Amino acid sequence: TAEAVLRRLIPESVCEIPSSFEMIGHVAHLNLRDDCLPYKHIIGQVILDKNSAIRTVVNKTGTISNEFRTFPMEIIAGEDDLEVEVREYGALFRFNFAKVYWNSRLQDEHKRLVDRFKAGQVVVDAFCGVGPFAIPAAQRGCVVHASDLNPESYAALIRNLSLNKLSDKVCASNEDARKFIRNTLLEERVTADHFIMNLPATALEFLDAFRGAFPPDLFRSTLQSPPAEDGEAAEPANKRARHGSGQH
Repeated sequence: TAEAVLRRLIPESVCEIPSSFEMIGHVAHLNLRDDCLPYKHIIGQVILDKNSAIRTVVNKTGTISNEFRTFPMEIIAGEDDLEVEVREYGALFRFNFAKVYWNSRLQDEHKRLVDRFKAGQVVVDAFCGVGPFAIPAAQRGCVVHASDLNPESYAALIRNLSLNKLSDKVCASNEDARKFIRNTLLEERVTADHFIMNLPATALEFLDAFRGAFPPDLFRSTLQSPPAEDGEAAEPANKRARHGSGQH
């Protein structure tokens, strides 16, 4: 295995040998600890040699710190090619991994949520990325409105809709989520059965965009106290949600 080979090549002073990584098409994505960095090219080459499906190995060099949810990375082994193709539960996605947000570890979450949708329902996705929710939803027969602020994500979404023969099934846009929410709900008067806001860190900050789209009582009944089992962990989010929606 790659781990066994690395154990022989890397000094024992390196406590944790990387044994797992995220795969995005032909790209292996690592997040190496500082003590592994001097050996990053060795690590990358071993992973490349031991995995025939991998052609490129990258290491994350910084955190997500921009509005497009991308992060800095460097190629540590293999081809300089980050144009990937990913298949997920019957849908095909193509995109440049360095230029858009994608997390392969969320594929089960994508399926879990989309499995709740029924044909004919209206799904609105405010942070749609390259389409991991929007495209499967459209495949299920939903009416989908989807937007992403990142022009690269929007361009990839349009290409992916064409690849999956869904170009006429999704109303796609490239705009700020707050503007998209208000345009969709207040100006176009779309009635959504499901509203996706896949931006865990800051999604609650966009709740003000919903003001006027729903009766105030709906917000009050939705933003009630967290379940007892969630305890103190859920209360900060609840307070942020009430503040964002205007329900103080």
